[in-house]
Amino acid sequence: PFEYRLAKPGEVPDSGVEEFSYSDYMLRYIVLALCSGLVDRVFWWRLVARGYGLVDKNDDGELRERPAFLALQHFLLTLGDSTFVQACLPEQRDQRHGLYQFEFERPDGEHLLLCWSHGPAIAAPALEAARIEDALGNSLEAIPKELSGSPLYFRDVTGLS
Repeated sequence: PFEYRLAKPGEVPDSGVEEFSYSDYMLRYIVLALCSGLVDRVFWWRLVARGYGLVDKNDDGELRERPAFLALQHFLLTLGDSTFVQACLPEQRDQRHGLYQFEFERPDGEHLLLCWSHGPAIAAPALEAARIEDALGNSLEAIPKELSGSPLYFRDVTGLS
């Protein structure tokens, strides 16, 4: 069996991306796929694989949860039973750069947005949110001034349609 050898966790393989970029790509892909209405579920290959799995296995056989694992875990815990309400995407159909904003309603009635930008960083939307979390579920102290490719959860948002 093939195993990609890395010198240490977090090192970027020649054929891949750094761990947090991988996590961001994965989360954006899952949201775009599921909210498209064209798929019922998304499967992610592989759970445990050195250098590209959701979990890394070192030479001693020890397992390490990578950022993508933690992002997927937070996504499923936060939105697993939620209903997708609507999306706000870049205005021009042929232009993919801009704001990606997905609204969800949780079974408890909480409205939340999952937002990121594609391309250059853009100004964060003016929202009234009780709290903001990064893709891994860490609470942020304040609304960031700009959005990047790293998805953010705007929790308990008021004033949505």
